[in-house]
Amino acid sequence: MAQKPIRILFLISVLMLAVGCSDPVADSINLLTSQNQTKLSTLGQQLDRGQLRNAMMLSQYSQILKQQRPELTQLLEQLALDGTTQGQLYKNLSKRIVETQDAKNFTSKELLLDELENINQALDPTLFNDA
Repeated sequence: MAQKPIRILFLISVLMLAVGCSDPVADSINLLTSQNQTKLSTLGQQLDRGQLRNAMMLSQYSQILKQQRPELTQLLEQLALDGTTQGQLYKNLSKRIVETQDAKNFTSKELLLDELENINQALDPTLFNDA
């Protein structure tokens, strides 16, 4: 009879040890991966709705300048795209997120975590708006 409580205590100890041994880097990676997906979606919606002032101004400025300097049309169209989800700024952030989903792209978890943190900051609408 004394063995039953010992077994229960042993099982509880093993479970507590397993829970207490979670990897904080892996936990942070999982959290940032999820946050970055959400932030990318939100940023895309804000761009599509014209809610980022500087991005909206790129489009307006490009339209005005195209009328005044038609020889710059191709350049100005590319400039206007940078204020949308079709621009290189947004596309590159999206690409970087995809690249973080393959652990082979990083030599360590710490490097992956660093990249996820950098992306997380770049996805901030205020920072993106100032880019």
